[in-house]
Amino acid sequence: MTIQALGPSVPFHAPLYASPPCRYTNSELQLVSMVAAPEAVAALVPEPVVPNPDGQLVLMLNRLDADVFGRYHEAALLVPSSFEGVEGNFTAFMYLDEDRPNAAGREIWGWPKKHAMVDIEGDARIDSEVARAGASIIQSRVDLSAELGPAEVALNPTFFNLKLIPSVREGAPPDVMQITATTLQDVVIHRARGGTASVTLRSSKQDPLRRLSPREVQGAVCLQLDLTLGFGEVLHDYLRAG
Repeated sequence: MTIQALGPSVPFHAPLYASPPCRYTNSELQLVSMVAAPEAVAALVPEPVVPNPDGQLVLMLNRLDADVFGRYHEAALLVPSSFEGVEGNFTAFMYLDEDRPNAAGREIWGWPKKHAMVDIEGDARIDSEVARAGASIIQSRVDLSAELGPAEVALNPTFFNLKLIPSVREGAPPDVMQITATTLQDVVIHRARGGTASVTLRSSKQDPLRRLSPREVQGAVCLQLDLTLGFGEVLHDYLRAG
């Protein structure tokens, strides 16, 4: 087979995932705003991305339905940050329960996705749990009590990620090491609700989340929406810069 005929992912004769864009419909995002230890939050963000100085942290819990991936659940810890004046959310941790968006997310955009059990149940009261290797690392409860108008919803659609692909050669630098940016497109919010939340973070051997335990949980927003996840851009290439 010629190079031009190869699929977008391996195995090339039966690709695991298709190329973007990915259209999500009838999906749900919960955004829980928290404050944790500023030094612990800042340590999650690589230069030259600049973390917020106040320890602001967002727990994002998603029930998703994508045309190319199907239905899956996802959880992430986001650090509101900036890059050369552009505001966005740096993805510090991300967990999901489906292999196709897991591989595509890591390989295309650099999302730090790990496979996990992500359980999200309920409507007005939503209970969520993330577990890996039998260890519960995230638990949350969101109680939604208020309908919100468009002016009350603050959704920053830009996400920063560290895309890192190691080399097959021993002792060699990574083949890819970049800061990428991806902005959600064609966002249509069908319903927005607000309320209160509680969050518990625990650690496992590979998931040191306890150090991010919230000092304050400021509230939650739940969005029912459609959106498009397209290609992104490279903001910083460490290998070319250094």
